[in-house]
This record gives sequence, C-alpha cells and structure tokens, in this order.
Amino acid sequence: MEYYSEIETGSREMLGTVENENVFQIICMAAAEELEQRLRKGITPGNCRYSFIPAACLLTVAGYRKAMNEVERFDAGGVSMTFREGADALVQLAYRMISPWSKGEIGFRGVRA
Repeated sequence: MEYYSEIETGSREMLGTVENENVFQIICMAAAEELEQRLRKGITPGNCRYSFIPAACLLTVAGYRKAMNEVERFDAGGVSMTFREGADALVQLAYRMISPWSKGEIGFRGVRA
C-alpha cells in the first residue's frame, strides 16, 4: 500500500501509546483498504492524498480504541463503565473528509430561496 507508512506514523502520533502492535497494524491496513474501497472509480488515494491519509489515521485510531475497549471511567463498587464515545465521531469525520472523492456521496453546493 502506497501510503501505509504515513498512515501508520500519523495514527501512532494520534494514539500516543500502542499497547498491541499486531492489532494496531491490522486495523491500520484495514482502515486504509476500507477508505480506498469507498473511492470513486478512477480516483486513487494519491488523487486525494491530503484528505485520504488523515482520514485513514482517524479510522485507525477509532478502530484501535474500539478493539482495545478503552475505558474512560470504571467504578468497581457499583460496577459501572463509561466507554469513550469519540470513536464513532472519528469515523464520521473520516468519511466526511473523503466524501468529495467517494462513490455514492450526496453533497450540496448551496440553497436558493
């Protein structure tokens, strides 16, 4: 994959610490492949590089956090957990970042009254 090293580096910077290297690498590759599959025919990651790489990083971070079940809060006495909700927001942001190059996306340029 042409931009994998940039995606991996950017994702590591966003995550800070990677506890499970195997999980991280699998999710990083899967994120890049998923976004590449969303691109319209004839569009390559190179055509939208400055959106594709950050979007793939966001997907990697979201996927890794979900896979590692990162917990924001845990109370042992009453057994209550609150998981981070930010992962879904990261996925949506990643999809929006590549939407101009994605297949089947609908966009609006303006509204006239």
